[in-house]
Amino acid sequence: ENAALAKIVEEQISALPKEVSLNDVQAVEQAEASYDALTKEQQALIPNKNVLDSAKATIEKLQAEKAEAEAIQAANEKAAKVVEEQIAALPKEVTLNDALAVEETEAKYALLTKEQQVLVPNKNVLDEAKATIEKLQAEKAEAEAVQAANEKAAKAVEEQIAALPKAVTLADEAAVQAASVQYELLTEAQKALVLNADLLTKAKETIANLQTEAEQQAAKDKENAALA
Repeated sequence: ENAALAKIVEEQISALPKEVSLNDVQAVEQAEASYDALTKEQQALIPNKNVLDSAKATIEKLQAEKAEAEAIQAANEKAAKVVEEQIAALPKEVTLNDALAVEETEAKYALLTKEQQVLVPNKNVLDEAKATIEKLQAEKAEAEAVQAANEKAAKAVEEQIAALPKAVTLADEAAVQAASVQYELLTEAQKALVLNADLLTKAKETIANLQTEAEQQAAKDKENAALA
């Protein structure tokens, strides 16, 4: 009877795959339960107990590896989810006010492992936000460069006007004309930055009035000379 019972368990062990997988957990557990149900005398008659021990050890190893992989996957998904939500929180239409938020989100994404990064489904949204910020920053830099150039050009003419005498005379005609020429060479945007343009206008009017007076005086002098 002992031999017969032992033979049944021996055959149950022999039926196990040579290379067990997690699909064989139940079969290994059943074989182990059958072995444990035998008496010590019957267990001693099992020649392939080592096969069962090996199968059991393999299953335990595979289960541990699976648990570790699942833990890693869960951690990866958690880390990816944080960045995914941070990306989702970005405005649909980003502005330069969002530059820091985009930069911080990009930094968080960069800290993820490659395995975690592939779990972020809205990475394209971050890419688009980054591209928009870079475009806006370039446009701002260009606008600032244009503004700086305009201010420089306007400043030069402003100083030229400021150098004119407070009370201009016909002797200052060339200086007023030179300032006027430089002012007219400015763009409309640059002209708007010349704070003392009104002084140039007054200086030109004064020169024009002085020229008129000089012409009238010359005409009178000529008339008087003819009568003399």
